Amino acid sequence: MRIVTGMMLALLLAACTPKSIVLDDTFTASDADAQAVFADVVRTTDTRVITGTARASWSGPQGNDRGVVVFSADRTRTYLSLRNNLGIEGYRIGLAADSVTIYDRINRTAVRLAAAEADERSGGVLPTFPLFRVLVPDWSTTRIRRLYESPDAWYFLFQDGRTAVFAKNDGRILRLEFPERDATVWATYLFDDHTTTRGMRHPNKVQVLSRDRKSNIFLHLQSVQIDPADAQFDLRIPSGIRIDRP
Repeated sequence: MRIVTGMMLALLLAACTPKSIVLDDTFTASDADAQAVFADVVRTTDTRVITGTARASWSGPQGNDRGVVVFSADRTRTYLSLRNNLGIEGYRIGLAADSVTIYDRINRTAVRLAAAEADERSGGVLPTFPLFRVLVPDWSTTRIRRLYESPDAWYFLFQDGRTAVFAKNDGRILRLEFPERDATVWATYLFDDHTTTRGMRHPNKVQVLSRDRKSNIFLHLQSVQIDPADAQFDLRIPSGIRIDRP
């Protein structure tokens, strides 16, 4: 019998990090019909845009911090406004398909980088990952390679290298991991406290880990809007500030 190990994630990183999401389970090869199980647990949605706010904490080699994130995201773009607990905005970040633009409002500088460069420059502190594909994964072209199970969860290994864990009792997603070729520094996403907003089920708590497990971001969603008409994607960089492209 094939056993998937390494699923025990005791994610107790920094003292300032909120209570971590722990997925502790051992999975064995399943005889269940993988396609039928997948169809049962996955919920499709026609959501195009999500916006909202989240409390956030960061920890990594460059230090620790807390703050608030205001976000807008669709399938190809992510806009993030990072603020401290006093509400002072420090960064605006715009993610596109192949680049990341970072506007530092305090130092009045802006830079546009490839995603991997942005991760390296931020030291694994800035949340430079596409938020929509995390909160609203696209399963439309997913092909299953293997299915495993535990008493409480299903573990899918997909042909594209992604893995996902779903709860057996209600199908909520517990974990999503991207393969090395499809991710930059941020690779593993853990989910908890699910709710439904305008028919779309989503987690209210998201923990994001870097591939080397040295950096950690914890998001606790405070508000979520589905397909609002006023979604913000413009970084509104003043015309007098040059966008550097190293």
